[in-house]
Amino acid sequence: MDKIPVSNTTDCPIWVGASMVAPGETRHFYPHEVPPEFRPAEAPVEEPAADTDPLADLLELSIKAIKAQFGTLTFEQLEKLGELEQLKETPRSSLLSEIGNELLTRSSRAEITAKIKSLPALSDDELSTLVEDEKAKGNNADNELAAALVAEVETRKTAAQ
Repeated sequence: MDKIPVSNTTDCPIWVGASMVAPGETRHFYPHEVPPEFRPAEAPVEEPAADTDPLADLLELSIKAIKAQFGTLTFEQLEKLGELEQLKETPRSSLLSEIGNELLTRSSRAEITAKIKSLPALSDDELSTLVEDEKAKGNNADNELAAALVAEVETRKTAAQ
């Protein structure tokens, strides 16, 4: 069994059990003989990290694997993923670009969805202006919005008859 060293750094003698340790001396004792105040501090027991951030775990994967998971993440989670990547010592610019593109796409989709929902509330003039704007975009027009515009125009024509 290992002995525990007890050093006296004071100007007065100290007592460990029935033994005296003179000032400036160190004596070795068996652990059961040493009172708690003279025992060395025990190393704190590290508890395993129970709450690991799944987004931080996701960043350990390849860019291709991370991109495949975009569909499972909310807009806010994607933003946080980008923030976590930026905080890394060497952030991957291509991943940040992919995250940025996904966020822009989702923002655009949300804007288009909001426009589609607002179509019935538009006046005929506002609707025709929106139709003309989409026609002017040509191949860059959003197919979903264009289809909703056509359907709204048809609905209004039918209702007018």
